[in-house]
Amino acid sequence: MAENLKMTIDPASDSIKDRSIPQSWLSSHVKEIRERHGKDQEHISLGLTECEAIFARSVDAIAYFINRACDREQWSEQKNDLNSWNKHLHQQLEALLAHVGSIQESSPASQLTLHSLYTAYELGTMVINFKKYISKLDANSGLQEYADDEIVTIIQRLLEIVASKSTSIKKSLDESGWIDRVLESLLQNSQDDTDDSSSAKGILEKLVDDNFMEEWAGNVVESWRDSVIGFSHFKVPGAGKK
Repeated sequence: MAENLKMTIDPASDSIKDRSIPQSWLSSHVKEIRERHGKDQEHISLGLTECEAIFARSVDAIAYFINRACDREQWSEQKNDLNSWNKHLHQQLEALLAHVGSIQESSPASQLTLHSLYTAYELGTMVINFKKYISKLDANSGLQEYADDEIVTIIQRLLEIVASKSTSIKKSLDESGWIDRVLESLLQNSQDDTDDSSSAKGILEKLVDDNFMEEWAGNVVESWRDSVIGFSHFKVPGAGKK
């Protein structure tokens, strides 16, 4: 669903084919999201993280607006429904802003932290393109008024926080000494029992030598750096590159 919507609202997709969405599919999906609108627990029950659930609910709101934009017969639909979904999108973005703001800028960052930052950035850029998309629609659609500055302000703040935390994490990983820290953390659990052959240290000493361990630690550090390499491409609309 998210990929279909991104192709539709992506400014780089100029062809009609790239921007088209199977109407029967979208209408059917919108019918489903109407039925579960307000039932946030459903997304959580699917095993999604908090950030993923916010993403899913936000995409539901965007799908509703795009479906209405693609179907002229719905242009006369009651405005209260549109206002409700617009408010819903605001609430989700505010929740995501709070969630990302609470993330600790620790290194190495956990998989959950990295995933949350990448997911927040993806949703932020999607909403920016969504707002640009509806601002260019026919005035008769009644959707242009929802391309408001308030959501853009929230998104810019969100992307600024994502970029700031990402820069901090990446900068920390660029520092030296990480291989030694990895080795020290591995052996820390055995520091009170260094002679125990059943300890992690004792087992490792039987299996591998120091050169192997140092090479392994180096690979671990490089994998962390690979995980944050995408941070270098993050941008904040209207605020330059981050």
